[in-house]
Amino acid sequence: MQKPNNHKSVAPIPPPLNQRFRRGLLGGELKEIFDEYADPDKDPSFHKTCIPVKLMQHEGESLLSRSQAKRLISRFDRFTEVVLDFEGVTQIGQAFADQVFRVFINKCPSVHLKTRNAEPDVKNMIKRVQSTQ
Repeated sequence: MQKPNNHKSVAPIPPPLNQRFRRGLLGGELKEIFDEYADPDKDPSFHKTCIPVKLMQHEGESLLSRSQAKRLISRFDRFTEVVLDFEGVTQIGQAFADQVFRVFINKCPSVHLKTRNAEPDVKNMIKRVQSTQ
């Protein structure tokens, strides 16, 4: 009798990313990544990061609260540029947007936030909180 397998399997890396990683190690793509995210003339450490905001949505929950935003921005001050990729995020709450796009920006003006792939509702909420500065 075969015992049931109670271990959850780990999903494999999607092939395109896996192939890109292999090509990067063997080709010039790795240099391109370092050139984009680090500035060897100033400091060899990474100065830029890109955050997929969708990862903050635990089990599809909405991004509404300041505490969620604080978890998102907890280490942004280590970078000079942070790109927030909103792909797959259809809306954010006012408190979440305010904490990221007004409070954090006022607290850490040397960190430049950029957005990518934001839906119209997300863009509107960001504009709304930025207009109160």
